[in-house]
Amino acid sequence: MNNFSRWEGILEETHLPADKDIDRGILSCVHALRRLRIPTIASCEGHLNSETPFPWIEIGIPMKDAGPQAARTARLLLLEAERRLWRSLDKFYRKRRPLFPERLHIFFFKNNRWGVFYLQSIGAQMTENLLHGDQRLLLKSSRREFDRFTSFLNQHR
Repeated sequence: MNNFSRWEGILEETHLPADKDIDRGILSCVHALRRLRIPTIASCEGHLNSETPFPWIEIGIPMKDAGPQAARTARLLLLEAERRLWRSLDKFYRKRRPLFPERLHIFFFKNNRWGVFYLQSIGAQMTENLLHGDQRLLLKSSRREFDRFTSFLNQHR
C-alpha cells in the first residue's frame, strides 16, 4: 500500500474539525495544509485579550483507541507531513525576509503529547511580555504572514 492510500485510511478513522469549528481568519490556511496532506486538528486566528493573541495551527493525527499498528502508521505519516511542511516553509522563505517575530515556524512543546506540533509565528512566544498595543500589531502582522503563506501554498500545489 502506498503512502497516499495509508494516509487516506488514517484520515477516514480520524475526526478532523469541521469548517464551522474553524476561525474564518485561519480557515484558508487549514484547507491549504490539508491539501498537502498535513492533518490539522485545532487552530485559532488569534484573539486579543485571550490566552493566544496570535494565530496558530495544531498539526497531528487524533487517534482514539488505536492499536499499535495504526499508531505506528500514524507516526510515519505525521513525520512525512512534518517534512512536507518544513520544505514548504523553506521554499516560502527563500526569497522573503519578514521581520523575525512574523516568521512562521514549527514548534514542539515539551509538555505536549507525542505526535503534535504547531505552526505559528516566532513572535507568538513573546506576546505575553508585550503591551496591549504591541500585541495588536504582532497579531495583525502574524495574520498577514499566515495569509501570505496560504497564498504561496495555493500557488505552488
